[in-house]
Amino acid sequence: MKATINNTTKNADSSCHLEAERSNIYALLSAILIAPANSNLIDIINDCHINTDTWQALKDNFNHENLESLDDEYHRLFIGLGTGELLPYYSHYLAGCLMGKPLSNLRDDIRAMGLESQDTQKDPTDHIAGVFEVMRLSISGLSLSLEQQKTFFEKNIASWVDDFFNDLSKIEKVKHYHLVAYFGQWFMQTERRYFNF
Repeated sequence: MKATINNTTKNADSSCHLEAERSNIYALLSAILIAPANSNLIDIINDCHINTDTWQALKDNFNHENLESLDDEYHRLFIGLGTGELLPYYSHYLAGCLMGKPLSNLRDDIRAMGLESQDTQKDPTDHIAGVFEVMRLSISGLSLSLEQQKTFFEKNIASWVDDFFNDLSKIEKVKHYHLVAYFGQWFMQTERRYFNF
């Protein structure tokens, strides 16, 4: 996957390119948040050129750190001994518990889009990486209209993602994943401007 982001791209002829860029960033965030970084992900990150300081900081950090350090921090934050310091789940942020009503509602929305959860999926559907993957599919896989994308984003992402990235950015003694939070915050702001809200 390669993403080349150019904020000056504004004319109608570039709309398909912009959709591909948005889709690639959702895929990239999903990959970074679903599991510890491996050498393949680092190669993908190095191939991505996104015109924002927050991306460059993340890229430089991940590229210059060993995989063990990234792995240790990922496990501390998201896995831990039973649970990590942060629970990256939609239900947790909206209902204060896992496997709650927000998860059921999200699954209904996903089924309405013509998608089904995979039986082999280890994490619940409402893991932030899974939600970002559905958003990616709504853009490039399903080619949903902008209004349909906006509806899914507003209900299932905008309603909680700021709290998640704020929490991630504030955890103490973090060397790497606070940069993921800053990049995620930048992209969510960009998406809100794109959707005009």
